[in-house]
Amino acid sequence: PACFPERCHILKLLFRFRRERFEEDLAEEMRLHQELRAERSERRQFGNMTALREASRDAWNWGWIDELCQNARYAWRLTKKSPGFTTVAALTLALGIGANTAVFSILEAVLLRPLPYRDPGRLVVIWDVLSKGKEGAPIFASYGDFEQFEKYARSFSNVSAATWASGGRVWKNGTKAVSVLPEPVTIGFFGTLGVRAELGRTFNRSDTQRGCALVLSHDFWMAKMNGNRAVLNRTLALDDTLCDVVGVMPASFSFYPRVTAMWMLAGPNYKNREKLMVGTFARLKPGVTRAQATEEVKELHRRLHAADGQEKNIESAVFGLQDEFTFLAGRTLRTTVWLMAGAVFLVLLIACVNVANLLLGRSLVRERELAVRAAIGSGRARLVWQLLTEALLLAVLGSVGGLALAWGAIRWFNHLAPIELPVGADVAINVPVIVFSSVMTLGTTLLFGLLPAWRAAKLDVNQALKAGGRSARQQASRQTIARVLVTAEVMLSVVLLVGAGLLTTSLMRLGNTPLGFDPRGLWVTDVTLQGSQYTNDAQRVHFFDEVTRRLPPGPNQAFAIQLPPYLGGNGTVEVVGSKSKPLAGSGDAGSDSVSPFYFATMRTRMLSGRDFDERDRAGSTPVAIVNAALAREYFPGRNPVGQQIRLGSVEHPPILTIVGVVEDQKHTELMHEMSWLGTPMVYRPYLQEPDVHLSVVTRAADSSHVPRQIAAIDRNVPVSEAEKMETRLAVTSAFARFRAALVGAFAVTAILLAAIGLHGVLAQFVSQRTPEFGVRMAIGAQTLDVFLLVAKQGGGPVAAGLLAGLAAALGLKRVIANLLYETQAADPVVMAAIMLLLCVAGLAIVLPARRATQVDPAVALRNE
Repeated sequence: PACFPERCHILKLLFRFRRERFEEDLAEEMRLHQELRAERSERRQFGNMTALREASRDAWNWGWIDELCQNARYAWRLTKKSPGFTTVAALTLALGIGANTAVFSILEAVLLRPLPYRDPGRLVVIWDVLSKGKEGAPIFASYGDFEQFEKYARSFSNVSAATWASGGRVWKNGTKAVSVLPEPVTIGFFGTLGVRAELGRTFNRSDTQRGCALVLSHDFWMAKMNGNRAVLNRTLALDDTLCDVVGVMPASFSFYPRVTAMWMLAGPNYKNREKLMVGTFARLKPGVTRAQATEEVKELHRRLHAADGQEKNIESAVFGLQDEFTFLAGRTLRTTVWLMAGAVFLVLLIACVNVANLLLGRSLVRERELAVRAAIGSGRARLVWQLLTEALLLAVLGSVGGLALAWGAIRWFNHLAPIELPVGADVAINVPVIVFSSVMTLGTTLLFGLLPAWRAAKLDVNQALKAGGRSARQQASRQTIARVLVTAEVMLSVVLLVGAGLLTTSLMRLGNTPLGFDPRGLWVTDVTLQGSQYTNDAQRVHFFDEVTRRLPPGPNQAFAIQLPPYLGGNGTVEVVGSKSKPLAGSGDAGSDSVSPFYFATMRTRMLSGRDFDERDRAGSTPVAIVNAALAREYFPGRNPVGQQIRLGSVEHPPILTIVGVVEDQKHTELMHEMSWLGTPMVYRPYLQEPDVHLSVVTRAADSSHVPRQIAAIDRNVPVSEAEKMETRLAVTSAFARFRAALVGAFAVTAILLAAIGLHGVLAQFVSQRTPEFGVRMAIGAQTLDVFLLVAKQGGGPVAAGLLAGLAAALGLKRVIANLLYETQAADPVVMAAIMLLLCVAGLAIVLPARRATQVDPAVALRNE
């Protein structure tokens, strides 16, 4: 053929280049041999030290220390010789180790660290719960139940009671009234927890003779009393009651809720003690299990309530105190922390796979060095130990960087406080976290270092020392391993991406749900009417009239007792004249007292009837406005306006005439964080049903005038600072935002790491096969053919990883179903996240493929 002379010329060039390459390889082997001789000489310099250690070999074998030191010195020299490789590998590991360390510090503080009380494992709390088959949150029990448990229960060594459901009190600090939360407790409360006061003492029997006794929290003592030690036996005025301070708790002590300012003895002189709803906190006797204690308190509860029939719907149960504190801090806190731990562990796996790929690529360059070592006497175990030492050095460097990253992340977390943490959960770098980081360093060493070391142990010395050094079968084997690792990276990245997409979509839909009111530009100011001058409805109505007179009239100022997102209730509704029984026997209806213009201020649509006005006062016909949910449930197919109802949640309920229907104002549910509910609601005029708690809602650019006007009426009334309604709503989605942001950040990190790993594998592929590409292009291969050859090498692992990741993501959706809100796996945001991964992977494929098409055949053959 016409091209035969050209091909003969190419073959002559190949033979000549092969001879030149053999001479270069021989020179390289001589250089390696000289390095090994220098290393042996260095070892001989330490002969005296080795001889001394030989004398003590019977007591302790020091040989492994010598070997470790030699390996470490060589690993350090190798690290300094390739700073670029070391930097990339260490930063990759630092990212994975740092993220895991930061998340573990949260997990340790929330779920693993014991409560800061004596023998916390035996501390329990007794709640009332709905009977089997009914879902609901644990609730407080009556004070009478606590007395029965204290008197008759034999499973506990200590029994006490506490409650935070009694509401706040007004403390007069000079001329200013401040609302504080004193937590009523029984005498044995602090003894049950096993804690002592820092200053003074806790409660004892002598305090039952006092009118009121207090133990202050350390924060309240420092902030309000300036840490004055003369506070003991001083009296504080709470409402109209003078209380004696008997002690101050240490700064390390805390109890739920964290805002508690002081603990008040609920002794014989405590007002309405019998009506208190309390939690019973107890300490199990040694050898008694929670299951045994639960059976005992269930039986006591049944005996106590056999007459009133309460035992049919409610029973008592014993729960671990630490678990309950975690639940009280956030209903999904435990799930959130474990989800974070799982997500960040996937990031660590991807980082380890990346570094393993880097080490596999470097092993190709060092193959001849390892072969020479084996040829002159190094055993396979010594080679494996050397490579593992090098991997350990990289892991240590990554661990140091990871600890620095974790320290910064923890400082950020503590500064922003994006979620509420349970009692005693202070996130910090402590001994358990450092131990975890150390164990992770060793674990990552095995994860990314074992595979290259195992490959080195299977090295064929004869083949490696031949000219050319690497057979096609060996190259194919390494490329197969690299592609499998890239497939694993892509799969893990897809799982994280789908999880982040689901959580982000849920958060978006939760935030975009119509709430039945417009929170934008709405401000809330809370007022508490307590004291002797607000003991009856007439005094409260007079205060309301004064505030109304001072504030600008119109549909931009209103009042309410409850505001979203905390609506709801457990009342019953009876339709007057209906032959059927009340439909809300399970307590599904809520009630609220609002002023005229409330619905206009909230921008809640009036569906039918009229709003409240000045006619709806005490002495006039009792009226009510109901929401659409109640209208659908109690008046299906009928107009509720003009109908009459009774509220069963109050004593001696009046007959209420319905004058209007409004759309539902959505609220959250205690047991299901990711939800908006429209509970049946009955709204009463505030002038007919006033209360000591009052919230002023204002739609204005600035509402700072509201606290000033209320203070001008009565400076003894505690008033909160004006707060945006959007801020209140943000609290309900704090855990959802935290989850979505964190998993999203981990997913983006995983995409970048997977792209870097894919790019690295293809770059090595192109580098190893550059002479082949030169030959192909020299004999007529087109640029597109070479491009597709490289793209095929990268596209296969991406496609396999994508399919495996989507299959795994379906299982993930079922695991996190209770964290989602109206979200499906095929959501557009999830699909967009997958497309993002494909785009990044495509870019990682295109760059090496484009470089392969730019190979100059003459240059490629000259280096062969």
